[in-house]
Amino acid sequence: MARSVLVIDDDPGVGVIIRKLAAELGVQSEQVGSVSAAVTAIEKTRYALAMVDFRLPDGSGFDVIQTISKDRMPLFFFMTAHGSTDAGVEAMNKGAFDYLEKPIIPSLLKLKMKIALQMSETRLAMSQVHEKRKQYYGFDRLRFRSKSMELVFNTAKRFAASSGDTLLITGESGVGKSFLAELIHYSSARASFPYVHVTCTTLSSELLESELFGHEKGAFTDAKSDKEGLAERAHGGTLFLDEIGEMTLQTQAKLLGFLDSQKFRRVGGVDELSVNLRVIAATNADLPQLVEDGKFRRDLYYRINVVHLELPPLRERREDIPVLAKMFAESTAQKLNVRVPTIMKDAEEMLLAHQWPGNLRELSNVIERCLIFSTDESLDSRVLARWLVQGDPVIPSLNLVDLNLERMQERLIKEAMKQTGNNQTKAAELLGITRAQIIYALKKEAGKQQ
Repeated sequence: MARSVLVIDDDPGVGVIIRKLAAELGVQSEQVGSVSAAVTAIEKTRYALAMVDFRLPDGSGFDVIQTISKDRMPLFFFMTAHGSTDAGVEAMNKGAFDYLEKPIIPSLLKLKMKIALQMSETRLAMSQVHEKRKQYYGFDRLRFRSKSMELVFNTAKRFAASSGDTLLITGESGVGKSFLAELIHYSSARASFPYVHVTCTTLSSELLESELFGHEKGAFTDAKSDKEGLAERAHGGTLFLDEIGEMTLQTQAKLLGFLDSQKFRRVGGVDELSVNLRVIAATNADLPQLVEDGKFRRDLYYRINVVHLELPPLRERREDIPVLAKMFAESTAQKLNVRVPTIMKDAEEMLLAHQWPGNLRELSNVIERCLIFSTDESLDSRVLARWLVQGDPVIPSLNLVDLNLERMQERLIKEAMKQTGNNQTKAAELLGITRAQIIYALKKEAGKQQ
């Protein structure tokens, strides 16, 4: 009964009206007349929508919301006595989807029920997506041997389960800061709400402020209409500010005010808006040094540094490399639909000896390339050396005296096509470009030869 309605009202006449409307909308329905009966029904059956009378013989509709476990919670629609608008508003503040004053107007109620049922279906689909993400990002899925990472993830797990609203993650490029932020989000009570990633380096100060807080129509030349900011979009969930050290001092000041109150005004707006979200900031910069240099606000640094997780570089936790390599091999094999290769002892020794300047990102890329271009059931030093010791094998030796960007691109594409047996898709993956770019370059070269 996933698409079903529960009427919680001791008036049989109300039940007749609502059940008739439910049938017209193509959904099943049933009626109970008390808080205790409603709780029992919801615990046994998963309903899409619960139509609740504010006053019941053994309590109020609020008692139903407060008693039901979150994983069984349908969308609640409150029905209040005429003139009881305050009760309806209070119901929505306590988690109700909508409310309607009695006496019931069938046409209006049917429209509201239709909207609520559509919202319920959307919520169900989103919860299924979130459940899959929670399985992917689960703390139990992670593997490591180092004490340093054990400490980091124990702290991250505690923070995810807490009501803390601010976290700072630091570490070199490629150590997994954004992955850890998503892991915390999808392991928290906020998992069913949005996770919004903002890269602070990609936008100017003016654009970053508009992206974060939105803008009103006419706020600037290109503001043709009102725009919701990313902070609004992340309401209830997590706002991830990547590379926060790149923010200008002007934007830092506005961010500080927002973090203190979780209230803001859109660019060009006068109304104050409020949200409830968690902010996770990340950077590979030395924030204390930026503070000393006057490039980062000291008060903002203290505000975001309530809980601090420092992710160590891969070279400082080499004992994790074999288990990470195996994990990347398994996930990549699943993505490519190939067998998981056995990582041989000589390959493992080579992985342990490498310095990994690109950290986890580099290790993941190396393993993926090995699986793309090798059909062997094992990954040994012979296969690995081609991608690890020699760096990028596609780049041919270059004559720096006669260096020309266009000619260098032609040589790179020719070599990539040769390495992949003229497979355009694999050549594009190897070079980190699109297949369309490969086709364009080959056509351009063919035109020169005519």
